[in-house]
Amino acid sequence: MALWWTTLLFSSLANGVHTLDWLVGLRIYLPVFGIFAYLAYCQPSDQLLKRLIVFIVAIASIQWIFCLYQKLQVVPIRVVLHYPGSPWDSIVGTFGGEKYGGGESGSLGIYLSIIIVVAAALRKNRQMTSGLLLLILLTSIAAMAMIESKVVAVMIPLGCFLVYREYTFKQPIKFLLGAILLGGLMLGVLVVYYYAYWQTDNNLGLIEALYSRFAYSFDPYFQASTTNLGRVKSLIFWWDKHSLLDNPLTLLIGHGLASAVSASSIIGEGTEVHRYGVMLDVTGASKLLWESGFIGLLLFLLTFAIGFNRAKCLKGYPGLPEWHRAAMSGVEAAMVLMPISIFYEVTVVSSPPMQFMAMFLLGYVAYWWRETGGAPRV
Repeated sequence: MALWWTTLLFSSLANGVHTLDWLVGLRIYLPVFGIFAYLAYCQPSDQLLKRLIVFIVAIASIQWIFCLYQKLQVVPIRVVLHYPGSPWDSIVGTFGGEKYGGGESGSLGIYLSIIIVVAAALRKNRQMTSGLLLLILLTSIAAMAMIESKVVAVMIPLGCFLVYREYTFKQPIKFLLGAILLGGLMLGVLVVYYYAYWQTDNNLGLIEALYSRFAYSFDPYFQASTTNLGRVKSLIFWWDKHSLLDNPLTLLIGHGLASAVSASSIIGEGTEVHRYGVMLDVTGASKLLWESGFIGLLLFLLTFAIGFNRAKCLKGYPGLPEWHRAAMSGVEAAMVLMPISIFYEVTVVSSPPMQFMAMFLLGYVAYWWRETGGAPRV
């Protein structure tokens, strides 16, 4: 993490980033870094950490209330007033977004997926009752059914596989039954999406609609609008505009703080956005590439790889309190889901709720790594 910060700050100095751009860029990254620093170095109590995790889980369980309000009150007004874009983008729970514009529904979906995985880990290790897990699952699925976030169909099965992966050979029947049940649940969510949101898309059938809705995310030619290049195309655009021979500096360490900011009340837009006239922060990955370069992206991902490795060690360490060992199993899975998510949305890169989640969980791992003396033997 320190190396990533060094790369970002050096890039900003080397590119002569303006003062206001420094302020905007630091405002995006620095506050949430304080969460990690507090947990890692200020010695909070383990009871405080437990209460915070419980609180984060509780936050997920009430998102459906806000989503329902937005579905019944905000979306109809947006439809009547003919605002551009999908009206369902206004359903974001308590996450960010313009009332009649785009929002962080994808980040909310990823957040809910991580919470379900953490809750499953607590239940697996008998630190949560089946009834409470069912409540969290039902309330989270209710919110997911309204936000139309396809990523949950990938994130939840992957996260649950990471939590239960040892069952593959130890209890294959139980693992298979659980996989079938979870697969059916995710299929049910996608069917709800089809009938609620996708059925009118060129009168496509269920299978065709599912393929169409997932395929465009990987289409290198897909462009959502004249300024929104799409997930894959935004990465291709970055590659096309950089060369190791012409300017290795910007390829390797980027253009500095706030250079990829699409909209800001202080600077309007970042220097590179102004230069090219398109969104450069379509995803967290594209934002990192423009602001901290290829090296910055690798270091950002490496942070979570180290977090995964340490969480994996800690979850089996007998010196860790039983409740925290159970939670660490879910955190281990989250260390895989969060970096993957940056290729889908900005999420843990610059979405405040997801930034908080990322820094909190990384700080949680760092706290217990320090408390156990580091590198515990399993």
